[in-house]
Amino acid sequence: MSVQLREFTSASKPSGMAPQEGQIALPPEPTSIADTGLGMGFLTDLALKVIYFHGNISAQQISEVTKLPFMGVLDKVLDFLKLEEYIEQAYRKTASNLSELPSTLPSDV
Repeated sequence: MSVQLREFTSASKPSGMAPQEGQIALPPEPTSIADTGLGMGFLTDLALKVIYFHGNISAQQISEVTKLPFMGVLDKVLDFLKLEEYIEQAYRKTASNLSELPSTLPSDV
């Protein structure tokens, strides 16, 4: 059995059109928490579980693991978790803020 997959784009076909023969009908990508059909409590629990088991993980990796889009869904979930202080955002040291680092280490280190 051969299944032909196609790239999903929201503008690829008007809604209501049946998929062509040999193609699988894919649901549209959710653009909001309501579109997922899942509650905020479930999504926060899911995000916390992924973070717990993966440790230091980026938002993109959380999106890949959960198969949920970042924009509109995970960004809102992670903002809520940060606001409620369940998670902290880790910042990478970049060339722009390296100049703010002390030039010498404290003597007690």
